[in-house]
Amino acid sequence: MNVPSRFIELSNISATISRRSIKFPAALTEKLSLLALFAVITLTACGGLGGEPRIVSTLPPPRTPTPVIEAAIVPNPSAGQATFELQCASCHGVGGAGDGELVIAGSVPQMVSFTSADVLHDITPQAWFDIITEGRIENLMPPWANALTPRERWDVTGYIFGLRYDPADITLGETLWATHCEACPMIAPEAALQQSDADLFDLLGDLLDTPLSDDERWAIVAYMRMQGAAGVEVAASTPEVIRGIVVNGSRDDVPVVDTPVTLFAVNSRFEVTQHEATTDADGQVLFDDIPTGAGYTYAVGVTHEERLFFSDFTRAAGGEMIDVPLTIYDLTDDSSHLTIIDMLYQVTPVEGGAQILQAMTFRNDSDRAYSTNEQVDENVFTSVRVPLPRDSFWVQTPESDNRYIFSESPFMVVDTIPVLPGEMHTIQTMFFVPAVDSALVAQPLEYDLQGEVRLVLHPATMHVQSDQLMPVIEEAERPTSRYSAVLDLNAGEIVRFELRRLTMEPESDTDNLWLLVLISLGVGVLTFIGGVYLVNRFVVPD
Repeated sequence: MNVPSRFIELSNISATISRRSIKFPAALTEKLSLLALFAVITLTACGGLGGEPRIVSTLPPPRTPTPVIEAAIVPNPSAGQATFELQCASCHGVGGAGDGELVIAGSVPQMVSFTSADVLHDITPQAWFDIITEGRIENLMPPWANALTPRERWDVTGYIFGLRYDPADITLGETLWATHCEACPMIAPEAALQQSDADLFDLLGDLLDTPLSDDERWAIVAYMRMQGAAGVEVAASTPEVIRGIVVNGSRDDVPVVDTPVTLFAVNSRFEVTQHEATTDADGQVLFDDIPTGAGYTYAVGVTHEERLFFSDFTRAAGGEMIDVPLTIYDLTDDSSHLTIIDMLYQVTPVEGGAQILQAMTFRNDSDRAYSTNEQVDENVFTSVRVPLPRDSFWVQTPESDNRYIFSESPFMVVDTIPVLPGEMHTIQTMFFVPAVDSALVAQPLEYDLQGEVRLVLHPATMHVQSDQLMPVIEEAERPTSRYSAVLDLNAGEIVRFELRRLTMEPESDTDNLWLLVLISLGVGVLTFIGGVYLVNRFVVPD
């Protein structure tokens, strides 16, 4: 494959988003990513804003049942997901990599990635519950004892422990358990809350008659956690009815009739099943005998004007009917309805230059979905275009594989998800700017900009010179430096700033004052000595 000269594949740079091998349209993948994180990467919870939670020392696994402590409640991870997304994701990040909105904005420091299983091998669910309850003020995390009920805190704890397991490991663990552990004594869920994964791993070594590899034993641990053998409750699936409700938002929410609808049912292992049906005269469609349970979520999709529209995912909440609403829109290719309302540059100095992660948020002021007529695949068309700065190099991240298109001429990144009215549409791209001592970043605008432009340098080993962005005065010392301005620019104008490396510590006004004093004193002393010398030489003694 010929790689464009201004294209870099992300390899040594740590990716913050992991993508499953299953291929879905980009619009659905953005929604599915929240569910894939349930089994793979969304492992953050309210465990410590500023860094890794304290490691709690654990005892060897007891041979007798562990007494149930008063606060122990068997968690429901599905319910914990809702609490996590509402309370924790803004700091910890949707992907669990410590890259939430507040981290990107520089409001809180970078945190460790809890997506690594090694971080959590020696931590018990009880320890996580205590951290959530008591907080960690030294790391800017408040206590949640008054904001969340014990039930909610335990559910979040269960959600944390379930998310780091790979679905393939859970499947392998289930097979190994049936083969080697069918007669193994089960651990009471409440007792397992006092056991770390390392404890369960060691316990398996004593229970198994057949030696297994470390990877196989860890797979069994993952299966035990997910199946309730170690404190995570998974409700059994029962057939219920899913009702899709489809309306057209461009036509005053008129029902969309006689239209094929696809239902996507996703369980806690990220196994996806699809079901087809057609809407009735009320724009509704019923899916009977669909497996449901605490671990299931659902979305519906519709093709309209050759574009794919998908609902948000709805969790199974019990009851006889689960409603999954979807609003579709007619199309417009008039870009004058688009406005950039927020831009963020996160700049990280790297060898040879600077790596810049950019987030750009759009608003669509019309009542139609914005999409161009430029088709790139079946039911996939281009939408917003983001020109990149001259002399930069686009960096391909895992997220960009399924959503963005790179164009070398003109030099830009193109989105493929329509911009829906009434919703904030954010795209993220990463590019590399070569720099020795300085680099000029000049980014043309394809659309009007009416909003705040922010720039965060981390660490603060560079400084910025710009006629547009002003430095933000920090009340407390931070490892980052920030610049910001509210700009009103027309399409075709340029956001411009210059990055300069710091070669020495900048001198303060006090340092400059002392330097002037010392120079003045030196000049005075030299003048005095010179005067004494001249007097002694030329004055004739009596």
